[in-house]
Amino acid sequence: NTTSAIDAIQCLSGCTLGNQRLKIHDFGKHKYTFLNSRTGLGVQLSLREQGFGDEPQHIELEEKVEKGEAMVEDVAYLRRLLDARVKMLLSLGYDELFETVITTRKPPRTETFTDFARCHICGDPVLKSKLVNIDGLFLCRQCSSGLIRSSTDATRH
Repeated sequence: NTTSAIDAIQCLSGCTLGNQRLKIHDFGKHKYTFLNSRTGLGVQLSLREQGFGDEPQHIELEEKVEKGEAMVEDVAYLRRLLDARVKMLLSLGYDELFETVITTRKPPRTETFTDFARCHICGDPVLKSKLVNIDGLFLCRQCSSGLIRSSTDATRH
């Protein structure tokens, strides 16, 4: 996932995207794997499902906020619910919070950031390892997925 839990992991572990020690695969889960890059031995932490007892109110308030229909009082109440959830989570023991599994995996390879080629459609330089080969044309992921239809449609940043 891409929640603030990632910030905590970076602060506590020193693993960051920039130093290539943090790899994010966003599947929408609170599941984190920590590997020894030399041995492949690691631990996988999965957040256990928690019952907070406020789910109906929480869902209703989140929907109001997402639709832009929440009043100031609704937002304040949602904040109080969230604060209570955080307080409850912080009071739990490690085993109550996480399921832990020892794992071994092949450590991910470290990328080099020097080998670029241009996307055939938009012309942007792209890491060669990130290009997609479609019928002999090397495209960036956006162009290959049809997000950018042609170089005349592309908006350059």
